[in-house]
Parts: sequence; C-alpha cells; structure tokens
Amino acid sequence: HLDAHPGLTPADVALSLVTRRATLERRAVVVATTTGDFRAGLAALADGLPSPAVTSGGRSAGRDRRAVLVFPGQGSQWA
Repeated sequence: HLDAHPGLTPADVALSLVTRRATLERRAVVVATTTGDFRAGLAALADGLPSPAVTSGGRSAGRDRRAVLVFPGQGSQWA
C-alpha cells in the first residue's frame, strides 16, 4: 500500500486495513513511529523473521463482537 500510494501515512493504511478489510482469523500487528520502522516491521513479518516491532498471535482471532470497556485513566482525552 505504501509503495502504491506514497502520500499515505502508516496510520492511513492501518485505518483502511482495520475498517475496510475482512476479519481474518490470523492477524499481526506492527508497532512503529516512523514510516521506515513500519516498513522494516512489515518486511520482518513478510519474511517470517522475529522483530520487537511485530506481534502475531499464537491463537486465531475469533469473531466475537462483544463490547470492550477501556479505562485509560485519562477520561478527559476520550469523547
């Protein structure tokens, strides 16, 4: 996505993947603060290499649609 659409940020790609794609049973997460770190994490994921920026589940994700409550302790920052 980033190569095909260089104007997109990693956040744009993540939003599209999480809201516009099918819910797949196997998932992974790349945590990064820069586009370079994001690309490095994606490359490690694609190559099956370990990376501190990549988390992939040992369990498959379910399709449970129950609500989740988050208590971050900073309520004024949440709508």
